[in-house]
Amino acid sequence: MANEEHLAILRQGVRAWDAWREEHPDVKPDLSRADLSGANLSGADLSGAGSGEARGVRTSRVGYKYAKARSTAC
Repeated sequence: MANEEHLAILRQGVRAWDAWREEHPDVKPDLSRADLSGANLSGADLSGAGSGEARGVRTSRVGYKYAKARSTAC
């Protein structure tokens, strides 16, 4: 199950998410099983994020960092 604190930060937008990631580089975000339908996460740093079974996000909209996060989380 996704970490609610991580989801709340992500819902604030890419800038807030990336700022939080820079401030907490040792935290591995947990977005597993999150419903991110309609989310525009283009440019978001989701590297290292546990995103197993996350729904609703197309890697083409999110970009390389999410695609890499998904491939390493499986």
